[in-house]
Amino acid sequence: MSFLKLFPWMAVPVVIYNILALGGLAFSSVEAIRLRLDTDFLTIPVSLNASWNVTPGHALICCALIMLFIEFMKSRSISSINVMSHASSIFIFVVSIVEFLIFPAFATSVFFLIVLMSLMDVVSRLTLLSAFLQSSGE
Repeated sequence: MSFLKLFPWMAVPVVIYNILALGGLAFSSVEAIRLRLDTDFLTIPVSLNASWNVTPGHALICCALIMLFIEFMKSRSISSINVMSHASSIFIFVVSIVEFLIFPAFATSVFFLIVLMSLMDVVSRLTLLSAFLQSSGE
């Protein structure tokens, strides 16, 4: 159970994106990753005349939102395990922003949204931690 509290869930979409971006090539081009992310892989009929086309990019953003929700739920309490989890979230954010700024295959809107969600996770955790420290100091 403590592993589930310690595991940085925002690492899941980052790792999946790394697998998609690298895809066997050391450095994919932006065009190649955009093609991988924008190709429909699932079509779901939603009405008589319409269907919902899901791309890997859409699915990855959905996965990142679910992981962000899990991270928000984990960060509600302060304990030694959560402090370690905070540190791992900061590490995930730093790795993500470095990948976004340095490697061309990571300069996509999908990865930017994942980086933004990772930033939201870090900021929310630090806000909660500072609120806890202020309330315990009073």
